Amino acid sequence: MIGFAGASSFPHDVGTQLRESLPRLAEVAIAYDADLHTKPEVKAALLRVRDSLRRAGVRVQAWTWDLSEGKGFDDYLLAHRAEHIARERRAA
Repeated sequence: MIGFAGASSFPHDVGTQLRESLPRLAEVAIAYDADLHTKPEVKAALLRVRDSLRRAGVRVQAWTWDLSEGKGFDDYLLAHRAEHIARERRAA
């Protein structure tokens, strides 16, 4: 997993840099904040990083979720973890 300090705070050749650092890298999942659905600049940044990775020969998936499930991927995971725990408690 890598992180960027901001939606567009990555070098234009991030795909090439990752391939040079990780030559066996074959696939990447991008998980930008869910506000990419409402902020055109965030969506544009996601598309730029996706394109850079593809140019470097990396397969790319974009993971998305509804903003109601949390803004960031960490929020999404925590929300679903809470749901899982609640289901386990009901089953016990």
